Amino acid sequence: MKKHFAIATLVTLTAAISMAPASGADAVTDAGQVKLQSESIPALRQSIASAAGYELQIIELKHTAHQLTVTIVNSKQNGATSIDRERAAIAIASVAERGMNGKPEFEGIGAIHIDYISRVGKEAKTIQMFDLFRSPANVFVLHKT
Repeated sequence: MKKHFAIATLVTLTAAISMAPASGADAVTDAGQVKLQSESIPALRQSIASAAGYELQIIELKHTAHQLTVTIVNSKQNGATSIDRERAAIAIASVAERGMNGKPEFEGIGAIHIDYISRVGKEAKTIQMFDLFRSPANVFVLHKT
């Protein structure tokens, strides 16, 4: 009887351990992914600035394993209409998408977040934000709420 109980306990523990989420493994993988992305970020930033006609210093990029954030500081678009900023944001996301296509370090990026901000000194004001999500067709689509 004890032998059957020990075997049942061992089988149950083995099953429970094998089904546990590997959150620690994901964290290491995400950190490694971000490190790989970091090597490509300067070229991506330059591509976005060039395509949008901006000076490099007003384009800021932040990234995680799953999201790219593009911040445009004191843009000529700050005074434009909301629709014009939306069109510009979609164009910027398209440039980012092309820059990330085919690069394994960016495979996990599922969202591009674009911020237009006004900054004077340490004070910053958000003008408008946009989120684009990767579709099943592997293109980034503007999310409207």
